[in-house]
Amino acid sequence: MPDIEKDKLQELADIVQKLTQSIEGDGQYPNRTVRQNFLKEARQELRRRSLKRSVFKEIDFNHEWAWDILLELYVSHCTGSAVNPTSAGADAGIAQSTALRWIGVLEAAGLVRRRPDTLDKRRQWIGLTREGVKRMESYFQSTG
Repeated sequence: MPDIEKDKLQELADIVQKLTQSIEGDGQYPNRTVRQNFLKEARQELRRRSLKRSVFKEIDFNHEWAWDILLELYVSHCTGSAVNPTSAGADAGIAQSTALRWIGVLEAAGLVRRRPDTLDKRRQWIGLTREGVKRMESYFQSTG
């Protein structure tokens, strides 16, 4: 079997596993309702941070770039959307070079992973690793 087909099959297997875990829960991952609550909290946090930046324009609140990126990636994980490394953090006003640097830090910490775009080999996607998802959900569980 060609490597491209193996990659696509693995990608589909990962999607099915995520869907199954989000619907049924597996004891390690929260069920769909709990994950929806976490998603709501992540989106609210992103809105609050954006509002804070727009109301207090003269104040530099950009000291939590990694957190903004983690929030964005958690939302994308829950909604099944893809994030390109060059656009990560754009909504939070993070410069592309800064976002890429922080993505590297998060990747080195085992929280974020890159994967190639199966349709366009020039592009990559980023997302949370299982550990990244686990820690984000642990955070939301602790704060909720």
